Amino acid sequence: MASWRDQYPHERKWKATDPTAPTTPLPPPDEALTSAMQKYLQGRSLDYNCAVRSGWYPAQHYGPRIIIPCLRTDGGIWWQARTMIEHPKRWLGSHGYKHDAVCYVQGRPENMTVVVEGPMDALAAAGLGYPAIAILGATPPPAVYDHAARLVSTSYLKHRAIIIPDMDRVADWQNTQMELGQRGVIGSLRVIHGYKDLADMPVEERREFLGS
Repeated sequence: MASWRDQYPHERKWKATDPTAPTTPLPPPDEALTSAMQKYLQGRSLDYNCAVRSGWYPAQHYGPRIIIPCLRTDGGIWWQARTMIEHPKRWLGSHGYKHDAVCYVQGRPENMTVVVEGPMDALAAAGLGYPAIAILGATPPPAVYDHAARLVSTSYLKHRAIIIPDMDRVADWQNTQMELGQRGVIGSLRVIHGYKDLADMPVEERREFLGS
């Protein structure tokens, strides 16, 4: 089978750490895919309305995808795109300067903030009312931890967070707990058993896990 680069040779991978690298523009929304996005998220027990409030939308980008805008503290946009069908690349990210981008999904500010790896896990937490931050990888640069720590401080429970690693990256997330701790975040590391990540859990088990 041809590699991703063989199939799409014009897609140049700019270094995400290069401030001069141009960022790929957001793909235009495709309203014809709205029902597909609803069906995809509902099929994973994820909250469509919560996703839309956070700026997520459907688009054609190498197939039907959910576009997920991410926050940078310099005001720039970086984004990820999740396929809604079988595809050799489940996730695509915009090319260009990633800087300190995180995916932030709003929840009820009186709840503790949840810190996870991927956007779907953030949506799983936010759908249950928890403000959630996806740091977009298990080993991000220091600027991402700075950004995440500032976002945690905006909740009523300032400087407290639930940190949930993917099941296969627990060791890396002990480092995340340490990095956030150095920035004043008191993080409770909760390890999932029997599922890959928070979005993989049935919704009632998510609720019990986060409430424990």
